Amino acid sequence: MTELDLTKITGAQKLQIEVFWAPPSLQQGFRGLALAVSAKNSIGAFDILPGHENFMSEVGGEIVIHTLEGQKISFNFSRGVAEVSENQVKIYLAV
Repeated sequence: MTELDLTKITGAQKLQIEVFWAPPSLQQGFRGLALAVSAKNSIGAFDILPGHENFMSEVGGEIVIHTLEGQKISFNFSRGVAEVSENQVKIYLAV
């Protein structure tokens, strides 16, 4: 994935992120606030930023959550679904 420039995103702009493994497994998901999510689908790599249009997409390979603290949290998987609605992002992995 390409490097994402988050310098123009202010603290007031954030995403509510939830990552779920399906079926529920011993692998830990994520729930919290973030600045952005980087993902890949069949067309290529894309980023979800605050204010993104609502959409759903199949995703695969890796997602990276860019936290408010500047941390990058990665999840590797074969196939999943991402849903974005009103700055809320839900990602279902291994579906």
